[in-house]
Amino acid sequence: MAIYVDTSTQVKKKNRLLAGVFGWVFIGLLITIVSAYAVGFILVYSLTGGGSADFVSVANMYSWLMILSVTVHLVLTITMNVMLIRNRRDGNIMVPYILYTANFGIMLSPYVLLVESATLGIGLGMALLLFGVMYLVARFSKVNLRPLGMIGGSLFIGLLLISLITAFLPTSTGLYWFLSLGSFAAIMLITMYDIWVVVRMDRELPEEYVTRNLQLALALRIYIDFIWILVRIIQFVAISRSYN
Repeated sequence: MAIYVDTSTQVKKKNRLLAGVFGWVFIGLLITIVSAYAVGFILVYSLTGGGSADFVSVANMYSWLMILSVTVHLVLTITMNVMLIRNRRDGNIMVPYILYTANFGIMLSPYVLLVESATLGIGLGMALLLFGVMYLVARFSKVNLRPLGMIGGSLFIGLLLISLITAFLPTSTGLYWFLSLGSFAAIMLITMYDIWVVVRMDRELPEEYVTRNLQLALALRIYIDFIWILVRIIQFVAISRSYN
């Protein structure tokens, strides 16, 4: 997501950019979790009347729900980008941001039904711990971490192209793990860079340029990074627990 900032000033004041960004990330994650559990519960309850769920009915309903959710996801992504380009100082992307995170909960709601609660809890705890370590590294690092973002982005795009090319080939366990671990490493590098950008902007950006839109735009980047990390860790934990 493009972020436009004019830093042509000599006065650097302490601002609350960092607190605002991570505050919105927390709010977004909370909305996503509530949305995921609410959709999972409401859908199953409406189909079964409180009894045992019919797998075929749930699967069919989820198929249509996922199509609608992906469509909404694309519309909200385009909407927020247009809003940031046309009017970047006002806090007018707050509502789309809330809708975006709630809609992400709908897309993640199958995990609530198909994955054990213990696996979800372990995955969330590991993701938070890993995210905290990356924040500390980005916060206290004296090194320019921009190359990490470039490497991570290039690696992610390359692996995405490989996955598209091999989608029509016979499945391979080795290829699956190569793509899974490679994409996880790419997201880690991208996340480290994104956190470093927020920390650096918090230090250097003049207070008058810290708007709600800027906080939300940066929060959206961190939020998406965290969701990618969380989903991958949950998958790894589920596979690990299945062998025990």
